[in-house]
Amino acid sequence: MMVTIVVLFTVCWAPFHTVHMLFEYSYLGMKYDEITVNMIIAVTQAIGFSNSFNNPIIYAFMNENFQKNCMSTISLCIRRSGHRVDVKDKSNVRFSKTPRQEEDIFVMPRRHIVDQVASARSNTQASLSFLEERISAEDSTLHARCIRD
Repeated sequence: MMVTIVVLFTVCWAPFHTVHMLFEYSYLGMKYDEITVNMIIAVTQAIGFSNSFNNPIIYAFMNENFQKNCMSTISLCIRRSGHRVDVKDKSNVRFSKTPRQEEDIFVMPRRHIVDQVASARSNTQASLSFLEERISAEDSTLHARCIRD
């Protein structure tokens, strides 16, 4: 596996370093216009960066555990796709819930919801009247202090 990684690194980064050395030690930079030079550098740099993309793939496919798990998953998918059931008459298809799903679902009766909303409104009105009384009491206290001073 190590040899494969080293060879892949060399193949990916060799064009980049070769192009840079050619531009540094020869007149290739003067021979080509700036757009061509930038394109050549960009392409060789992209090839070099592809090494980072390739490494995890190499590590994964050279690992025996990964190979076994991958093959078992693929074979399972193939087996499942071969046993598909074709439903021609869709009117006979029924969906059912398990007892656990029935327990999890609780539908509140509409009357109960209306009672809760009415209760919340009356509590809000009571709170508002309490706050109004409290504000008027504080206001009168503040007014009395201002008159004394």
